[in-house]
Amino acid sequence: MIRQLFACAFVCAIPFSTLAHEGHHHDQAGHSQPAATSQAGAPQGVSVDGCWIRSMPAQLPSGGYFVIHNASAQALRLTGIATPAFGQTMLHQTIEQNGMARMVHADTIEVPAHGELAFKPGGYHAMLERPTAELVVGNKVAMTFLFGDGGQLQADCELRSPASGAAH
Repeated sequence: MIRQLFACAFVCAIPFSTLAHEGHHHDQAGHSQPAATSQAGAPQGVSVDGCWIRSMPAQLPSGGYFVIHNASAQALRLTGIATPAFGQTMLHQTIEQNGMARMVHADTIEVPAHGELAFKPGGYHAMLERPTAELVVGNKVAMTFLFGDGGQLQADCELRSPASGAAH
């Protein structure tokens, strides 16, 4: 448990002394995972860029960071992320409550119309657990972003070392 708390704090780059996980876990086995080049079903006017993963040792969760751009006139809901590279993916938000930081599971995250939402250390992020193969820094991992209307969008995310920051 202490190792997992340390890993979560490190993954999210939060300088707080306490970090709690709400205990929500979602196995992505039920989500479809399109081919590596599939953009079919992508929501109109939506794109993902700057995607990277802070790759941690196999027993520790890794963090995924990116920016979702929504040029459409409608807000959209990100409902999950699927990837064959990890056995479990979750959407989280780091919040401060009563002077303490903690991670909370997010079933749905709204991306505003004509706006963007950054997933970054210390804020919204993807928690990636149970890698299915060795994670090699510098390689890319395909991630499929799942939206509430059934749309999907795929992006390649660069694996970076645990010491990496957002700038690269």
